[in-house]
Amino acid sequence: MAKTTAGKQPPNHTEIDLINQVLADKGVSKNSLADQTNIPFKTLCRRLDGDGLLTLKELRKIASALGVWPSEILPEELTTKQDAA
Repeated sequence: MAKTTAGKQPPNHTEIDLINQVLADKGVSKNSLADQTNIPFKTLCRRLDGDGLLTLKELRKIASALGVWPSEILPEELTTKQDAA
């Protein structure tokens, strides 16, 4: 599955930024994404505008609809294993 345009995630981007970037890269509209994920359009728009948090279930549905791994639309700090101090 494809990474974001540059091949790796930009630093300091949120999952919303990454999802919106993948939507733009793939030319997928929010309306189409809502249809593919069965997330109500208004709910999806609120989430992608930063009003409220995406649930893990929503994130999984979005990743699947966009053809990417969930880790590709999560900020890098949430997907890298950190050693316990």
